[in-house]
Amino acid sequence: MATVHSIYFQIPDLLRRIDREVLYKSRNKDNIDGLGNNSIVDAHPVVKDYMNSICSEIFDKLTSPLSRGFSELDEPPVPYEFDKTFTKEDETTVDNCIIYRVMLPEKYDLNVIPSLMKAIEDCIVSYCIYQWLLDADIKGWQKYEREHERKFDNLRGLVHRRINLKRKYKLF
Repeated sequence: MATVHSIYFQIPDLLRRIDREVLYKSRNKDNIDGLGNNSIVDAHPVVKDYMNSICSEIFDKLTSPLSRGFSELDEPPVPYEFDKTFTKEDETTVDNCIIYRVMLPEKYDLNVIPSLMKAIEDCIVSYCIYQWLLDADIKGWQKYEREHERKFDNLRGLVHRRINLKRKYKLF
């Protein structure tokens, strides 16, 4: 029987990472005009809305197929939750979390799970930064849009990665 894996991220940690990356981008050698005048700290409610959008998109497009087996369980878990409390296996709780629950296929490479978690986090952060730069009308936001698309494609590859697949058809 397949095991339910829970992947969670704390929203305050993600907001701190977004703050840090925006601050770095505003002080780097390229110094984008206008970026230093805008503070992401004042925009936390808006950034949280961006986060909700991208997390829902990740669930919709990537992780929802991995939760289809939940209906067969006696007590099916909720496959995606935003800004909820997560209870760990040792019964400790963590507040303000984004939670994904998945049943990985039998042929899924479990060694990829840490990379998958990092890719989800990177995708969330890159989307929030790109969207904030777009809304603030900062010159060069297209660069960050392309970066987000690259990270989303990387995440898609990790979600669909399998091991020892065998073709069920003849190639020639």
